[in-house]
Amino acid sequence: MIVVFSDVHLTDGTTARNVHARAFNLLGGEIAAVAEKKGDLTEIHLVLLGDIYDLVRTSYWVDEVAEKDRPWNGTADPETAMNADEATARSQFLAVLERILATEPARSLAQMVKDLPAVNGQPPRVTYVVGNHDRAFNNYAELNERLQREFDPIKVEFDFKVQADAYGLLARHGHEWDAECHGWEFYNKVLRRDGKLEQFDPRCYRVQAIGEAVTAELMSGLVHNTARGFAEEGWNSPADLAFLESFKDVNNLRPLTAAFNWLAWFVRGQGGKDDRYLPVIREALKNALSGLLRSRLARQWDKLQSDFLVAGDLTDHLARVLALVKQRQGLKLLEGLASVANLFGAGGGNGLDSLAKGAESELTNGEASGDAIQYVLYGHTHEAREDCFRGSQDGRVKFYVNTGTFLPFIDRSRDGRGFWHAHRMTYALLFNGDEDRDGRRGPGPTLDVWNGLRRKMTD
Repeated sequence: MIVVFSDVHLTDGTTARNVHARAFNLLGGEIAAVAEKKGDLTEIHLVLLGDIYDLVRTSYWVDEVAEKDRPWNGTADPETAMNADEATARSQFLAVLERILATEPARSLAQMVKDLPAVNGQPPRVTYVVGNHDRAFNNYAELNERLQREFDPIKVEFDFKVQADAYGLLARHGHEWDAECHGWEFYNKVLRRDGKLEQFDPRCYRVQAIGEAVTAELMSGLVHNTARGFAEEGWNSPADLAFLESFKDVNNLRPLTAAFNWLAWFVRGQGGKDDRYLPVIREALKNALSGLLRSRLARQWDKLQSDFLVAGDLTDHLARVLALVKQRQGLKLLEGLASVANLFGAGGGNGLDSLAKGAESELTNGEASGDAIQYVLYGHTHEAREDCFRGSQDGRVKFYVNTGTFLPFIDRSRDGRGFWHAHRMTYALLFNGDEDRDGRRGPGPTLDVWNGLRRKMTD
């Protein structure tokens, strides 16, 4: 049995809220129950499908590291776009990882893995498929070694994908199909203008993308700067502190550019009749946007005109947002932010996002197009979904699953006037032809997908 989940985004808690530690108690119990019920498993193989530990979503970068010393500043390593001062960057990411591992949810995840039952006398296998928010695992071996110590005695293997023909499975994190989060075009067009890297070349996975800087400088910077502004104003009432805690949800918007619309919706009317929070948030947003656009990586990224955007690149659009923030105040600012989304273009085509289109490509004419692979699994978008691209009378399929997230998923309501959120818990189980024998329609791998949704204000 292969168990797959992704996008837990465990952080140090400074600018984002972690999933409750009980989520891993629940998941571990479910895995153990399936193992006991089936009784004919070959193995338990746990696939952590990326963005499990979030090494950029923290106040650490803007609060404790000088701007010139951050991974997206300083002199660029021509192979990775990371700060070429490797020793400093490595120590910074290790510091963030230590802060994450000290949290209760991170300890609960490690304990869940250690408590999984052995099958056929063998402990569970763990493969960590590195995503984009945890990309530093691909760059600094010391991070891998530190995480391995956390999971001892269970061995953790790190990889860019998992392919298991016996289970009909090809699994990637999925950021390979996200223009702002993958590195191969940036490498070929900017870092090495004559670069020839293919999309899934292992070297691509070491290349820093603008998405990491956006998360650290803009999103985490916005939350941190707002909290600091509240402290300077002496706003520490229960209502003020509750607002700041809920404000961390800005990190859970997908796509990330929807955060501006959410901000306009969420902040309106907060802080009393005089909207006293607005000037502080405006200043926080201005400083966060400025910090991002000043970064060396953003200036490099500005040289990349991506085919995935309608016109201009992300940095061009964010510069326009910064100009709006500087020009407008109060409710006029919120009205401007509410209409910002059209700057960034929109998804198109037959209702498939870029990852679903990528999965369709892999299943029909890419690595997963052969007879062995029936299921392509990605994470990254936080939006759990399933799409079947081909079916046959013998039961074989070409099927895409997005493994969603364990975090609150925030989406726009259909009327376009507001947002809604729910706690999610999505994972997939795959069985080979010798497992899960009851009720089969025929030989070959089978798949269970569990999409949990809980509409409740607290964990």
